[in-house]
Amino acid sequence: MRFQQVIGSLAALASFATAVDLTGYEYVVVGSGAGGGPLAARLALAGHKTLLIEAGDDQGANVNYTVPSYNAKVSEDPNLAWNFFVKHYADEERQALDFKTSYQTPDGGLYTGLDPPAGSEMKGTLYPRTGTLGGCTAHNALIAVYPHRSDFDNIAAITGDASWSADNMRKYFVKLENNHYLLPGQKGHGYEGWLGTSYAPIDIVLTDPKLLSLVTGATFALGNQTNVVLNLASLVAGDANSASANRDSQPSIFQIPLSTADGKRGGSREFVVAVRDAKNADGSKAYPLDVRTNCHVTKITFDQSTPPRATGVEFLDGAYLYK
Repeated sequence: MRFQQVIGSLAALASFATAVDLTGYEYVVVGSGAGGGPLAARLALAGHKTLLIEAGDDQGANVNYTVPSYNAKVSEDPNLAWNFFVKHYADEERQALDFKTSYQTPDGGLYTGLDPPAGSEMKGTLYPRTGTLGGCTAHNALIAVYPHRSDFDNIAAITGDASWSADNMRKYFVKLENNHYLLPGQKGHGYEGWLGTSYAPIDIVLTDPKLLSLVTGATFALGNQTNVVLNLASLVAGDANSASANRDSQPSIFQIPLSTADGKRGGSREFVVAVRDAKNADGSKAYPLDVRTNCHVTKITFDQSTPPRATGVEFLDGAYLYK
């Protein structure tokens, strides 16, 4: 498989362009987020030689990444933040009516709202994304709540593909989950997967008078539908990801399962790194997964068959190449 590699600064790309043969890969996966990362890791676990390409670098040692309570901070960390500004309308006057529209101000600042300073340049609506190993699992809010059954069943109905049915999809959650907040053996949960799920300590609620007041008020607000005592019990010992048939129909109050393990953020990065770095007893590489970071794919190449088949990619090596 042939890849086009460009080395050096953007100012001297033409001077340093070289062709590199990276042969022997069965699969090339572009992007290491929630889709690409697990896919590449699973392919390697199955014995397929796989190359995973990520445009960003690895921020696994960044405390803004590892500390769960810094999830808001990491979304603005310049080391990994990709701030896409999207214009929802071709007509800028119509776009300006959206209060979420952001502008570059004359002094170099950023204004979001309906009354930008004179001379500001419209950028659009901010869509935070990341350029780092793990993709957007590196900056999300860590909420790990299983979807409503109807979501899966609706996809199955729209596509005509029964494999998307709620009854079939639960097994994939079991496969990926490594549950840390329930006793082992609970139906519909996994305990050996790559994504840790945990609860924040309950004493955060019990020791904060204002937060406790909000939670207590919520339990009584649901009192006309469910028992207050049961609401408090579900808060302490309930399971928002229960496989119970009542889970999607019975209102209650739950702690939010978080994608954390051992007090740290978890995501596709951890799965990828674990597979990439796994060793055999003799120290050799256990699985055929290579990860290429700071690598921006510019083109997918195809052969001349009918229908065309993807045969490789062209890319640029270097940080911050995407615009």
